[in-house]
Amino acid sequence: MIYRTLGVDYPGYQILKNSSSDSYFLAMCDMKLEIDDPNLETVIGPVSTKLPEERIFFQATRTNQVGTGDVTFTSIVINKGSGMKANGVFTVPKSGKYFFWIDGTVQSYRTYLTIRKSRHGNNVDLITFYDYSTNSYKRGFFRSYSTSLLEGDQIWLYVSNGYFYSDSLFSFSGTLLPDL
Repeated sequence: MIYRTLGVDYPGYQILKNSSSDSYFLAMCDMKLEIDDPNLETVIGPVSTKLPEERIFFQATRTNQVGTGDVTFTSIVINKGSGMKANGVFTVPKSGKYFFWIDGTVQSYRTYLTIRKSRHGNNVDLITFYDYSTNSYKRGFFRSYSTSLLEGDQIWLYVSNGYFYSDSLFSFSGTLLPDL
């Protein structure tokens, strides 16, 4: 039921903290169901935070509106590798290929969200995601991106147009992918 209390109104996965302990779990929520339906939120299973030391993973969230400008966060849910800061900047602690994903709810006709990178003071836009609509109804927004990064690179999100809904959870997550 935590999804409804955070204002999320579309199906999706989230890593959630157990309010009675320091444990985490993965949950899927089917928002097509009524709030009193026992199948609304399905716990997939526990998430271990006892990852190997070399493992890099973060999830940062906020529950207030995300407007134009650099995105900051109100909570760092998991920060294995200590790369993510509340100011929204992830500093790469170890070189490698990273996978990032963004989850939120847009409510504007056109929303543009960019993943930006800084390497040795040189800023570049890696990719811009565009969400176009002919109306202003709330819509789920899920995007992912992978790229190779060097230790010390910095990654952050920037909204150049539109906004993400203020009553919904907005999250930015990333992980270092294992060498194959």
